Amino acid sequence: LGSVAIASGYVDQIAFDPDKKRLYCACGDAGAISVVGETDAGLTLLGTVPTHPKSHTLAVDPATHAVWISYTDATGSYLQQYTAP
Repeated sequence: LGSVAIASGYVDQIAFDPDKKRLYCACGDAGAISVVGETDAGLTLLGTVPTHPKSHTLAVDPATHAVWISYTDATGSYLQQYTAP
């Protein structure tokens, strides 16, 4: 176990991709997904991806490794796909 600094605010939801050993943290107030890698040395922040503000919910497709977020605004509800390198 360990800890690593991620996007500001609080984490709304997390999802783990066991094949890539990546933890995705939806930080809705920051409008970001923090990507944390699990390595032999511990946890490492791989990067922070900007998203739509208030994107609180995410999921990882285990077959494609794509990360999906959902969010709403004044005009509707949306799903957006992110593909990890």
